Amino acid sequence: MKSESIALTLLSVFCRKIAESTSTDASTATKASGLFREWELLVVRTQHPLRQDERRRIDEDAESLFKRMKEFVTLQVSRLSL
Repeated sequence: MKSESIALTLLSVFCRKIAESTSTDASTATKASGLFREWELLVVRTQHPLRQDERRRIDEDAESLFKRMKEFVTLQVSRLSL
């Protein structure tokens, strides 16, 4: 994954924490859990040698996941400050 992989990993940790929190409603926990699982699957896809086209597809998927996680986590943080 590209340079945002550290940020993506951090966002995945936030998603996991949100999913596991007892104060999280079921819908939010499900969404957070799904995003975290998607990140896990993305990481698994990088565990073997990749052709250039496979690497490009993973990078595209990582970018998409990063945007969705960032939006989700930002929304959750904004709710905390209300």
